[in-house]
Amino acid sequence: ASLGWSIGYPGGHTVVVCLPVKCYALGNAYPLPELALTAPPAICQGDSIMVEGPPGFANYEWSTGEETAEIVVDSAGAYMLTVTDDNGCQAEDEVMLTSVPLPLPRIVGPDSIFLGEEVSLRVLNQFVQYQWSNGAEGSLITVDTPAVYSVTVTDENGCTGIAELTIAEEIGYNLYIPNAFSPNLDGVNDEFFFQSDGRSVRSVINLQIFDRWGGLVFENRDFPLNQAQEGWNGRVNGEAARAGVYVWFATVELSTREVIQVQGDVLLLGGR
Repeated sequence: ASLGWSIGYPGGHTVVVCLPVKCYALGNAYPLPELALTAPPAICQGDSIMVEGPPGFANYEWSTGEETAEIVVDSAGAYMLTVTDDNGCQAEDEVMLTSVPLPLPRIVGPDSIFLGEEVSLRVLNQFVQYQWSNGAEGSLITVDTPAVYSVTVTDENGCTGIAELTIAEEIGYNLYIPNAFSPNLDGVNDEFFFQSDGRSVRSVINLQIFDRWGGLVFENRDFPLNQAQEGWNGRVNGEAARAGVYVWFATVELSTREVIQVQGDVLLLGGR
């Protein structure tokens, strides 16, 4: 402990003694002021924070020269506050602040989609919190509408960063329908079936195939695309169909939920 005093003669005297837990002034003993500064652990780059001392003291003196209960700082360093209470007793405290860079999130996702097509957007790197412009939360979300999507992330220091991704709308649809097939079981083009990119078309609602006399030789309903077993294998009632041109009609559902009608013809090669 340290002891300090000042005595004056003869016109009166004043004694001030400072001990670890008490302050003695004018013959009276007072408890030392309690001082604890409050501040975030770090300053986010380009941001500012408030460092606060408790209210109720007669005087505040910061190492920055300011004389208020709280100060706003925007740079790293040591900040000390000395307070004086109504009894003239003093206390001091210091806070050491560091500066940290802002998080730099990045959104991974497509730059264009068909309306109604579901795609995933993912934020690279791990953060404490994710808040998307569409109200979603988490590092991975699913969207089905072309738009501008942004995400605000918060790291372990409480610093925030923003990333943005613009998704344009693709127009039309991609439907691949062969104009010929050869059901000879050689493993190549053995079936007539619908194919797509897996994005713009949802399913085939109905497919009908007719011979040149108008007879129905094949029909299938409500099946996915890109599945050879859902198409026509070139047989009618278990027997190989005649070689020639066949006409088909189909109803297809797009990713937009729009239902369209398509038709065409296909050449069967190598039949009986």
